[in-house]
Amino acid sequence: NATPARVALGVTTVLTMTTLMSSTNAALPKISYVKSIDVYLGTCFVMVFASLL
Repeated sequence: NATPARVALGVTTVLTMTTLMSSTNAALPKISYVKSIDVYLGTCFVMVFASLL
């Protein structure tokens, strides 16, 4: 019954996290190593994606 709403919420959340990750990377200087914000946002993305499964 609530499947369409969950799918819509999941797609919106994943797109928001992707936009947040790309805008954060665009605003910070380009470096060759992994920043802690990349690790944090990547972990958040994995947690959000896993909660939708």
